[in-house]
Amino acid sequence: MKLDLKRLYVVTKPTQQSVLIDVFQRVTTLGDLFSQVRGGLTIEQVHAIYTTSGEALAEARRILKQKKATIYTNAGTKIKKGEGYAIFLSHVSAKDKYKTNQVTIFRSRKQAQKTVDEYIANGVFKKSELKILKY
Repeated sequence: MKLDLKRLYVVTKPTQQSVLIDVFQRVTTLGDLFSQVRGGLTIEQVHAIYTTSGEALAEARRILKQKKATIYTNAGTKIKKGEGYAIFLSHVSAKDKYKTNQVTIFRSRKQAQKTVDEYIANGVFKKSELKILKY
């Protein structure tokens, strides 16, 4: 089997906010790949390099779906998206809850409510300033 190094497809590791275009990139030649490395692409960011677009696209979709399904709490434990709870200021709308990175995620609503109660008891926030959303 002969590899065609004139058509390379780079699949990069996704972040929580990544979309397919961020993960799947067509690179024309090895020289173009070296240009990306000089521009800041690191080996830690690269998931894989393919010579066929079909394989690269399938892998990009697979890892993107896998990454989006898992979120990490500040303690490093994994919670599937939609199964955790987070505390937000009351002005944050539900549609914007994933746009912030500084969120503490709780496994249960009871844990989140306990933290809210502590904030209120310590005078850090008023009850009307906080809300708990499924995260």
